[in-house]
Amino acid sequence: MDNTESQESGILVAPLEGNAMEPESPNIPGPNPYAASAHCDSGVTHSAQPLPTFVTVMAIVSLIFCLLRLLIAGAGVVGLVMMHQAQAFEEAGLSRIGMYLEVISGFGMVLFGIPGNLLILLKKPAGFYLGWLLVVATLANLASGLIQAAGMMAGVGLDSPEGIGMLIGAGLTVVLRGTILVLYIFALVMFRKWTTSQRARADQIFSTQ
Repeated sequence: MDNTESQESGILVAPLEGNAMEPESPNIPGPNPYAASAHCDSGVTHSAQPLPTFVTVMAIVSLIFCLLRLLIAGAGVVGLVMMHQAQAFEEAGLSRIGMYLEVISGFGMVLFGIPGNLLILLKKPAGFYLGWLLVVATLANLASGLIQAAGMMAGVGLDSPEGIGMLIGAGLTVVLRGTILVLYIFALVMFRKWTTSQRARADQIFSTQ
């Protein structure tokens, strides 16, 4: 087909100059802003790094205990109301103080423990501070149990089988709850170190960008 026929058919044939199949420049993706650690304005550290296993386990265990404490504190309120109606507080003596302290500290454990442990599991630094408030409430609750046990043992006498049983039960309770509390404090310390390291890592990443 000559040039005349090409023009008549309306098809323009342009000569090929150079290499018609030039390789395209590769598209190099930029840095992913979601891949690195970052800080929010609220000071919350977001990171792909998982929490230490010990911290996660202790936060879950403490959260379960705090949920159970909600039921125990509610039952304590019912018990106080019943004792008021029966006018038995005058005879309760030292145990009465322990019962009041148990209910108040129990609700403190619920108030601080449930949101605090949830914040820890969500990697929010605020969970550290609520966790320490939970520790204080737990110590007060433990003291309330000892006060009630002392009041009951004073009524039955330490020489009686009931008094000896109460003493053994109180001792085992202190050992068990004290051990769990110490482990939880270690978990809080580990969580604090983890959040500090994540914040330092995020600051280093942002300073290099």
